[in-house]
Amino acid sequence: MSKANALIVGLGSVGRGLGYYSMPGNSHLSALLETKKYQIFGTDKILIQNSSFTYINWKNLIESDLKFDLIVDCGPSDGRLKRLNILNKIFNPEVLLAEKPIELDSENLSLELCNKVRLTYPRRCFDSTKFIKEKISNYSVTSINIKYNNGVFNALSHFFDLLSCWEVDFSKDFVCHNNEEVLIGGKIKISKYRSSLDVFDIVIELANSDKLFYKNFGRTIIDNHGVIHSFKELDYRYRILYSNSNYLDLPTINEDVKNMSILKKLSEFLDD
Repeated sequence: MSKANALIVGLGSVGRGLGYYSMPGNSHLSALLETKKYQIFGTDKILIQNSSFTYINWKNLIESDLKFDLIVDCGPSDGRLKRLNILNKIFNPEVLLAEKPIELDSENLSLELCNKVRLTYPRRCFDSTKFIKEKISNYSVTSINIKYNNGVFNALSHFFDLLSCWEVDFSKDFVCHNNEEVLIGGKIKISKYRSSLDVFDIVIELANSDKLFYKNFGRTIIDNHGVIHSFKELDYRYRILYSNSNYLDLPTINEDVKNMSILKKLSEFLDD
């Protein structure tokens, strides 16, 4: 049976798999190869020689008569919507995925792209996310504190998508304190942590006084009884995304508009 064509735009860390993302299943290229469903093409500003995909430069790509079932934009955020518009108009792929962030106020943000492009939030497919959702389903959330660094758009975009998955409201009353902390609705506290190491820790308190500690980007969740629950899925995040077409559960730009508007506001509040 012939394979479908897939295109990766941007062959850097997350696209091709460099540094931490070089682990199996932890880049778009590695995860797509594991499915064995695709003939993979890749484009970047510079020539990348790799026998696992066919390199094609941008000019030859947009002048080609290739057909793609799947296109993934992993290139720089600057110009992302312009690229997505071009790729959609020329190739009209069945599935169009994009890394974050997306510029809300761009002239390239068409209604078609809003409803077609899906944003790669792999935590939506994680067991750790489902674990938290199940734990909080019987009791209301009284507070959520997150400590983060590595940028509002890099880190907090995932946090607000988690809140969406957990059905926690975060829509009102933003109060900023010294460009280091933001309180939302008297319930959600965001603290910017100055560290050379990446930080993404969340503490959730429930109405029954239970606490859940989401540690090390979700690799570990500890309950208030001291029970440790370990999850390794972050180390092969894109394998999960492409397994059983889980990418179809990702939010579209239109579905993520509220989150992106809040991130823009937080970026100003936290000077980040």
